[in-house]
Amino acid sequence: MIGWGGKSDKFNTSTMNSKTFCFLAIMTVLLSACSGNAYQNVVPKDCVALAAVDMKALAADGGADEKRLADMIHVGNMENCGLDFSEPLFLFESRNGDFGCCVRVNDVDELETWIGNDLTKSGKCKMRDKRKGFGFAEWNDSWLMGYSDTALLLMGPVLPAAMAQLQQQMVKYLSQDEDKGMKESRLTEVMDTMRAPVKMVARMSALPPTATIPFAFGVPKTAGENDVYLKAEMTKEGLAVVVEGETFSFKENVNKEIKQAQQQFLPVGDKWMEAVSDSMVIAAFFNVEGDSFLQLIHTNKAMETVLTGANLAIDMDKIIRSMKGEVVMSYSPAKSTRKQFALAAQLKDTEFLKDLDYWKSSCPKGTSIVDKGQNNYLFTGGEYEMFFGVVDGNLFIAGSSESEARALLNKATTPLLRETTNMMIGKRLALCVNAKALADTSDEKTDIFTSIINAIFGDTQQIVYYLK
Repeated sequence: MIGWGGKSDKFNTSTMNSKTFCFLAIMTVLLSACSGNAYQNVVPKDCVALAAVDMKALAADGGADEKRLADMIHVGNMENCGLDFSEPLFLFESRNGDFGCCVRVNDVDELETWIGNDLTKSGKCKMRDKRKGFGFAEWNDSWLMGYSDTALLLMGPVLPAAMAQLQQQMVKYLSQDEDKGMKESRLTEVMDTMRAPVKMVARMSALPPTATIPFAFGVPKTAGENDVYLKAEMTKEGLAVVVEGETFSFKENVNKEIKQAQQQFLPVGDKWMEAVSDSMVIAAFFNVEGDSFLQLIHTNKAMETVLTGANLAIDMDKIIRSMKGEVVMSYSPAKSTRKQFALAAQLKDTEFLKDLDYWKSSCPKGTSIVDKGQNNYLFTGGEYEMFFGVVDGNLFIAGSSESEARALLNKATTPLLRETTNMMIGKRLALCVNAKALADTSDEKTDIFTSIINAIFGDTQQIVYYLK
């Protein structure tokens, strides 16, 4: 038996010292890793949307760097600002609908100097009193900036009268432990499986409807508003932001239905690619079989909305069932003027034309369908108007005006760039958005979305979405 004296004691002491050293070394590594990521704790685990941005990888791909980011937020520079862009920054939407941005702080003294001098003197910031040791400043009159030794948190937009309430909430975020932060969120678990410079996981209902059009197909009617999510990986290619997305649910039965439904989309070809002008706000491309396409449309609220007016007197369901092949749809969600759209599709038959006389005779009061040439018609109803018909024997066209519908039959004067169309050909569903035009026609939530895209990716002309 080994006692506590002699050589055995020396051996035991050495062994214990070695184990202690190893334990301390391991703890040092773990603690340094934890402190480096402590800034992530300010992002609430119950956020409904979460995105991670790797600025270093993004800059290497042609996206925004610190200088471009400084230009986007209209400050002179971001040098010696006390922020660490070598670590990912996080964007999120809280369950209360506030947007947030979290950045790691590596020098709080530099950060306070930057805010107190550069931002305040330029008129961009107004300092507020500290709360529970955390610094605060109003930014651009509608956002609130809060910071600790490890994290900078920017949240808003908010009215001046609500600044105090938001500040109180931000104090909670800045002081919360890891168990209440994003590391404990199931959104983070999903995001950790992704590798793109910009990656996002969000509840579908938290995103602008325009951004979810290509991903909202196939969601079962039984799914609750909070059951459906989108995960997306984003990269920069030239002047285009490419978004590869996938719709999913944490509920197994809902997730299974979504996957089965979206498998009905076939790979997109080049039939309509040259017909779309690069000035179109939104253009969507499909390759479908009519019956399954109709089922998918009825799961997509945004698509149903576009066709709502026509359904007053026209059996759009029957027309859609007649489609087989490639379909293109362009849409302009204008703020104040009449929404504009155009659609062109290959057909397997034209049986619906036999119902035109019935549709004409059964139009609701205040609406009408009139002939506009062979197999071409104009439906009018109050402020809603739609031209539609069959051309070249097996092509259906429709639009908010005849000129818009017929424009899809010819090569556009300024078609989409070949680099852009190559990204979409072969995908099961693709959508191209003119980022600059969208910013001029969208609602507040979409304005924020496009502003974030430009701030992160730099100058962006188009956003290309497709299903993974």
